[in-house]
Amino acid sequence: MEKKWIINKYNYEEFNNSRIKSILFFGLIWSIFEKEVCNNNAKIFDSRTLSLNLMAQLDTQSKRRISLIWNHFLKRYIDQDTHNINNIFENFTFNPNDDKNFVEYALRKQKNASYEEKCEAIIRVIFRLRNNLLHGQKDVTRLYEQNDNFKNSNKFLTILIDKRIRLN
Repeated sequence: MEKKWIINKYNYEEFNNSRIKSILFFGLIWSIFEKEVCNNNAKIFDSRTLSLNLMAQLDTQSKRRISLIWNHFLKRYIDQDTHNINNIFENFTFNPNDDKNFVEYALRKQKNASYEEKCEAIIRVIFRLRNNLLHGQKDVTRLYEQNDNFKNSNKFLTILIDKRIRLN
């Protein structure tokens, strides 16, 4: 029923839910993250605390996983030729409290960003992806190109959940 409704609503000739699988799982993983990590109340201003709590528990495998996630977002938001912030990041909708400037600062440092900076920037990006998706700012007809963002977001959230990171 849901798939048929989406096909009819947005005139998708061929809707392939395997191409948005990570987006579909994101809601469930976010719910687990919010319950187990954020005491049922995730807030963007807690991203620094989450980052610091994660830093205390990073092992080599987690650092490797976070570096791969970071590299995904670098490729997405940094022009590979000029090494500058690209239009995708410039057009990424942030609210004033989301500290887009910090995310840009960390992205500009690229591979020289500390793990703390990487983690905080990733958390801030994930919060924006979530809000943009759930509050209707994502264009439904362009979800296929967002799947990798949510796949990497899911990986990062599961690190926080698996490490039993808490806000307090």
